[in-house]
Amino acid sequence: MALQVVKEMETGVQGAYWKIQQVVIKGDEYSRCVIQLYKDQEARAADKQSLETLSLVWKDEENPCTVAALEVEGANPVKLAYAKIKLLPEFAEALDV
Repeated sequence: MALQVVKEMETGVQGAYWKIQQVVIKGDEYSRCVIQLYKDQEARAADKQSLETLSLVWKDEENPCTVAALEVEGANPVKLAYAKIKLLPEFAEALDV
């Protein structure tokens, strides 16, 4: 599971493969997600260095990983975080890969 959306870095290098590395959940208080950008899926699979790392924190009503959300049978916090990320303007056109 990952997102595909192109981002050009200041150096001119482009990355297109965004992969969540970590989701931390603190009950209903907040959840934090670390997502990294790689050149492509092959670069991630080859354990290459990421081009960018974003740390996103959602609190209160913005938190996609509340206890209630996680109590739903089959709930996956990583999948919930990807869905929340896709609501951000820079990820609006992202494809699931």
